[in-house]
This record gives sequence, structure tokens and C-alpha cells, in this order.
Amino acid sequence: MSTDLSNFKKLYFETAHVYVLSMQKALENAAPNSEPHVFENLHLYAHSLKSQSAVMQYTQIAELSGYLEQIFNKLIIHTEGYSLELSGVIKASVTSLKNALTNLEKDQETEASLSDRINDLRKFI
Repeated sequence: MSTDLSNFKKLYFETAHVYVLSMQKALENAAPNSEPHVFENLHLYAHSLKSQSAVMQYTQIAELSGYLEQIFNKLIIHTEGYSLELSGVIKASVTSLKNALTNLEKDQETEASLSDRINDLRKFI
């Protein structure tokens, strides 16, 4: 038995865009010498976007958000340094999420592939 998710799509896109915008704003305050708490909200946004995307069956967005979640968790516990390279990959990934959501909202049948960004993030896991 499958669930009709059409009633939830509007709410999903509203909240997903808020999470991405919040990530973009939070990343403005992140720097290589940032304290771990800077990444706590980023972790929460990525986790929430991953979970909601998985429920909506947007697997590419969920997977990319999941990798961001893992990286932010590492940054919170200091096992991964926030380098300029990592910063660039994260910012590019968040921009890709924004674009994917915008495109998906226009054409709700086709989710764009985010495999290049996913592969970029895997290098930091």
C-alpha cells in the first residue's frame, strides 16, 4: 500500500527551501577556525532536510543532505577540519540542493541527479 504524498508536497517545498536558505546563511559565519557550535544548526538543517526528503522519496536530495549531515557532525566533534576546500564543496552542495529543489518544484516528476556533488562530499566522510 503506497501513501499519496501530493498533499504534503507544498509543505515539503516550503520547509526544504527554508532549510537550504538557513544553511546558506549559517555558512556565511563558518570559517576554518570556527567553534563546533557553529555547525550544530547546520547539522540540524541537513538532518531535517534528509529525513523529509526520504519520506517524500526524493532520494538524491536525501542522500546529499545525509552526507552534509555526516560532515557537520564530524565538524561538531572535531574529527574533520573545516578547510577552505571543504567549505567550497559544502557551499557548492548547498547551492545544488537549492537548484534541485527549485527544478523539482517546477517539474515534480523528475528529480535531478546530484551524484557529482555526492561523490565530492564522500571524499570528506
